[in-house]
Amino acid sequence: MILWLTLMFWLFLPAIRTDGDGSCPKPNSPNCRVDCTGLSYNILCVDYVHFQTLKDDFDLLASYGKKIIVNLWNLNNSALHVESNLFGKSLVLVERLSLHNNSGLILFPNLRGAKILESILIVGSPKMAEFTIETLPDSMKEIILMNTGVTRLEVETAELARNLTHMERFTLQGSNISFIQPNFFSVFPNLNRIKFASNSFLVTDQSSGVEESGSGIGNAMFTTTLPLDHFIFKDNDFSGTPQADATTFLRRTLRSLKLHGANGYTDASVVDFSGNGILIDTGTLFELTKFLREIGSLNLRANPFENSMTITDMFANFTNLRKLDLSLTNLPISRGAFSNLPQLEELYLSGNSFTDMTAVDMFERSNSTKLRILDLSNNTLTALPEGNLERINGNLQNLSLNNNMLLPAEFTPEIVGTSDFADNATFAAINNGYRATLAHWSSLRELGLSANSWTTFDGKFLAPLTVLNTVDLSSNPFVNITKEYFANMPNSIRKIDLSMHQPEDVDPATVDEDAFSTMPPNISALILIKGNFRNWIFKRLQNMTNSSLASLETLDLQDNLIRFLDGDSLNGFPNLKSLSLRGNLLQSMANASFRNLKSLVNLTVSLNQIVRIDSNDFEGLGNIKRIDLRANKIAHIESGAFDQLSTLTNLYLGENNMTDINGVFQTNNYNLIHLGLQKNNITCFNRTALDPLRGIKWLYTSLPKEVTTSIFVDPGTDDLTTNNMMAKVYANPLDSGDNLDCDVKYDSPLLHSAQLMVTDNITLWETDHVRLEVSNPWDLSTRKFIAHVAKCYIPQPRNMTIITGNLLCSMGDSKTAGGLRVSCNYFPIYSVTILVLTCRKLLF
Repeated sequence: MILWLTLMFWLFLPAIRTDGDGSCPKPNSPNCRVDCTGLSYNILCVDYVHFQTLKDDFDLLASYGKKIIVNLWNLNNSALHVESNLFGKSLVLVERLSLHNNSGLILFPNLRGAKILESILIVGSPKMAEFTIETLPDSMKEIILMNTGVTRLEVETAELARNLTHMERFTLQGSNISFIQPNFFSVFPNLNRIKFASNSFLVTDQSSGVEESGSGIGNAMFTTTLPLDHFIFKDNDFSGTPQADATTFLRRTLRSLKLHGANGYTDASVVDFSGNGILIDTGTLFELTKFLREIGSLNLRANPFENSMTITDMFANFTNLRKLDLSLTNLPISRGAFSNLPQLEELYLSGNSFTDMTAVDMFERSNSTKLRILDLSNNTLTALPEGNLERINGNLQNLSLNNNMLLPAEFTPEIVGTSDFADNATFAAINNGYRATLAHWSSLRELGLSANSWTTFDGKFLAPLTVLNTVDLSSNPFVNITKEYFANMPNSIRKIDLSMHQPEDVDPATVDEDAFSTMPPNISALILIKGNFRNWIFKRLQNMTNSSLASLETLDLQDNLIRFLDGDSLNGFPNLKSLSLRGNLLQSMANASFRNLKSLVNLTVSLNQIVRIDSNDFEGLGNIKRIDLRANKIAHIESGAFDQLSTLTNLYLGENNMTDINGVFQTNNYNLIHLGLQKNNITCFNRTALDPLRGIKWLYTSLPKEVTTSIFVDPGTDDLTTNNMMAKVYANPLDSGDNLDCDVKYDSPLLHSAQLMVTDNITLWETDHVRLEVSNPWDLSTRKFIAHVAKCYIPQPRNMTIITGNLLCSMGDSKTAGGLRVSCNYFPIYSVTILVLTCRKLLF
């Protein structure tokens, strides 16, 4: 008992400090970190933090007089209150507040005393059932509520007179909504963006508008003082609402909106109703055309149209509409449905079961001459309309016909003479029974023709498209690839996707030896994924013309059952920059397989069966920057295998069978920044193994199964703390062993060590001891201890940053376990320090 009390006294010993120059505050709580590199202090507190300790930290921050960004994560106190008393004097300095996964948060934060607070984000607080504006300061600009317990949006009568004049954006996501008070949003007179996403709505049709008691949704629910720039209402769930009531709800929503571009306002708005599954009937369509006709973008994706309705001139006079998405709406093909859309640039009609667009012209009387993107994918079209799309062809640049049932005959070019053909019989043969359609789209740059069940293809189909850049022919069950596939393709083509995506038990398409000899001369990227082409594919590719070979920069041969590379497999690709051999059956890479790929920058050979790397496997790669060898079976890497790669910056060796990397790197390397070693069997880490890596900044390793981490950076950079909050770093298991050269070991089963990397781009903390705080020392439900490592002393810093974190250590089955001890060690490797955190089970 004395030992336990002594341990607890030491764990909670206070330690408030600043940097040596006094410019950056250091919080009391070991779970709080402050990033002092920006214009504002950015404080991140994670897991259990005592209220008084946190309050003391905010008082410390206040004494510096600098603006504060507050991030509180996983503070699962039984009754957490975020209010003025918590922030104290610092409240007037808080400009942004983020509360993540705080299950103990019950009341909406009381922040009325804040002076410069502009944004509040609350994520994952299911017990917080009430949202009230009376606790918000006048400075608020943005409110985001995600996955909370809020079910009602309402204000007290007295609060209706109060205006939060700076509010611009309001987001509600992942809630169960039963009530929206009429004119609720009028208390935000300058609101310009509303987003409701992934909520569940339970509404009833009420002719009077809103029931004062109980639940209900009324006519004025989204009415705002000024017109909105964006109204996003997407992916909401109405499964608990009768269909008719959901449709009525949509109509009332439309009536309540005030939008830019409507009623005389300029700068057309964006409206997104996608993914709600609400039936659009004739009445709703009328409301759409009445209230939304001058908006700039409309998305109705995945809201079904009533089967019996006709929609002739449905969007007539939508004079500002630039983008329209009607995918997955069961849209009926109606004459003139898209007439009079003079500004339309993007039209998405995917997944509507269109079978025949030839009989009815949806673009009749259309003046959509600005249309650039047309998506007709995922329908069942067997033919393209002959000529009735001509009115929109002027600027069409991207056409998707993926996943239809079109016949190749639909794509014959418009032939104007016989001079290009050997005889009149050939001319007649290729024109017999075909219609000229694509010839009208002379501006087309991207064309999607994947998954149309074609067994053959002819490049002449694309001949009229003289500026075509990209063609997708993937997922068609081609039987025999011949030179006719590419012959007469326009010289403008730069990318061809001929991926087959075939299962291994399906016979691959045969490829003629000269199949690629007619490849367009300016081809830059060739994608041949999962064609089961095997090793012979290289010889076929080498039969391309010299101009095609010289132009090729990207080659993707992923998942093709390729078993080996010989010295000549990759000859003839002088300017290749990216090569993917991912997911093949390579067991080795043969000596100098890549020696002629002098321009190669990116090499992916992951998910193969490679067992070793020899010293000259990468000979000749003078410009390589990234090599990915993950998920092979590599057990041995010959010394110096990567030493000649002076330009290499990223090397990924994770998920292999290596037991150490001693001796792999022999000469000094200043360019390698990222080294991945995660999920190997490394049991001994000698500090000299990384000595030559003078520029290493990121070391990716793995924890043993018994230990998991939640790692945070201190102080953080924007991309680590501000945006992602948690750094994506890993720790490495160091097994027990008798190797005397091993600098770090862990003694199984009582001792687990984790190896964490630090980088050299952030200011270093300096302190003289490790401070711990233990919450809930023994969790009977999970049978685990939690230790919080705050700080470690490094006597000779080299502009390095310590990455520390929380170690979660499994404690076994014994209930007699009564404590946890964490210690730290270090060894510097030039610009990197390996911080070793040791988690030991103690028995009392």
